[in-house]
Amino acid sequence: NNLFSGTLADSCRLHPGSAAEVVLQIFPALCSQLMKGNRAYLFNENYIVKPANSTLSFAWHKDAEEQLGMWFKANTMQYISVWCALDRMDDSNGTLVFGSEGLEESKNLRIECEVGDCVLFHSSRIHSSGPNRSLRERRVAYAQYTPEPFLVGSKNETPLSFAIRCC
Repeated sequence: NNLFSGTLADSCRLHPGSAAEVVLQIFPALCSQLMKGNRAYLFNENYIVKPANSTLSFAWHKDAEEQLGMWFKANTMQYISVWCALDRMDDSNGTLVFGSEGLEESKNLRIECEVGDCVLFHSSRIHSSGPNRSLRERRVAYAQYTPEPFLVGSKNETPLSFAIRCC
């Protein structure tokens, strides 16, 4: 069974075990501590593939503005992303780069990861990733956790995305 044949959340429900424990227990516990609360809801999850020798890149952005800007005022809805390397990540294949204030190149932090390494970061943290110039694909799975469900609709009754309470 391919863990990523459906959504990560669906796979965890259908195939309980280590993946479910990580996504629905371990990561949420870490995120709830970072959010200074006792709850965490799985809000979103993605599987991103950068093909070999591709120009696909992600420009500097903050997830809170890019992902939620159409629904909420910037930085009013906070969450934590857990970015997990499924392949080795380095400059050659478009690794994650955290920007400094003013985006001074010398102060940017390039994250090199081995398979299975995970990086947790706040939705207001500016970041990017370059193109994949290598001969291998670059795959990432990531999950995002909120302290409360993001609700939309005329009466704030509908979850914007997932609203899976994990802890």
